[in-house]
Amino acid sequence: MSPESYILLMISGWLLVSAAMLWGMLRLLKRHQLEAQLAEDFPALPASPSDPVWRRQHAPRRAKLRARAQRTCQQHAHVLMS
Repeated sequence: MSPESYILLMISGWLLVSAAMLWGMLRLLKRHQLEAQLAEDFPALPASPSDPVWRRQHAPRRAKLRARAQRTCQQHAHVLMS
C-alpha cells in the first residue's frame, strides 16, 4: 500500500472513533437528562418509617388499620375470653 492510503486509513479511522465517542456521549447525555426529568417529576420517597415525613404520609392508613384491628378484636372477644 502506498503512504497516501495509510494516511487516509488513519484519518478515516480517527473520524470513525471520534464519531462513535460523540454518539456515546450524546446517548449518555440524553439518558441522564431523562433521569433528571423523572427525578424532578417524582421526588424520592423517604427511606425509612422512622422518618417524620414518612410517618405523616402513612398516618391515615395506619390509623385505619389500627381501627380495623380493634374492631376485629372486639367482635371476637367472646372467643378469646373462653
